[in-house]
Amino acid sequence: MPRIRLPEHPLRLLHLGDSYTLGEGIEIREGWPAAIRDRLESRGYPVARSSVLARTGWTVADLAEAFGKAGYAPEWDLVTLCIGVNDQYKGGDPAAYAAQLDPLLTQVETVLGKSGSCLLVLSIPDWSVSPFAPDRERASIARQIDAFNAAAHELSRKRGLGFLDWTSFSRRFSGDREAFARDGLHPSAIQHTAWARFLEESLLRD
Repeated sequence: MPRIRLPEHPLRLLHLGDSYTLGEGIEIREGWPAAIRDRLESRGYPVARSSVLARTGWTVADLAEAFGKAGYAPEWDLVTLCIGVNDQYKGGDPAAYAAQLDPLLTQVETVLGKSGSCLLVLSIPDWSVSPFAPDRERASIARQIDAFNAAAHELSRKRGLGFLDWTSFSRRFSGDREAFARDGLHPSAIQHTAWARFLEESLLRD
C-alpha cells in the first residue's frame, strides 16, 4: 500500500461499504470505524467528523445508488471503501464486479478534499473461515474472493489509489469462535478491534 500522509488538520473520515463496515451483529461503538477514530485520536490525529454509509447485504450497485443520493460535499480527508462480498455471495464474477466498481470509484473520488486526502480501497474479508461456512466449499469461496480482490487491486493501482489487503489478516481468525458474532458469519467486536489496529498500523507505518 502506498504511504499515506494524513493531513495535520482535524480529520474527516468517511467509511463506505456493507455489513463489514456497518458492524452487523455488534454495537456501532464496537465496529472498526469507531475504533479507528479512537486509535487515530490517541495517536495525535484529532477527528472532526466520522461518518458511515453501509448496509448489510449491499452490493456495489446498492452502494453506488445510495452514495449518489447522499450528496456528500468534497471535504473528506480519508475515505475507505470495502464492498463486493455480496456480489461474490450472489454468484457474480470478478469481471462484472470490476465493471461496476470502476464508476463507483470515480463517484467516490469526487468527495475527497483538496489537501492530502485519500481514498483507500479495502479488500473483501474471507467469510469462508467463519463458523457459518463449515458445510460449504471453503476453498472455492476463498479463490473467488481472491479473484474479486485482484480485480479491485488492479483498478486501484491504475488509479493510483491506496489498496489495503486485509483478507489475509481476516483469515487468521479461522477456528476462533469468539472472533465472530452470534450469527457465526459476521466479525465480532474482537475481530473489529483487531482490524482497526491493523488499519492504524498500515496508515501510520514509518
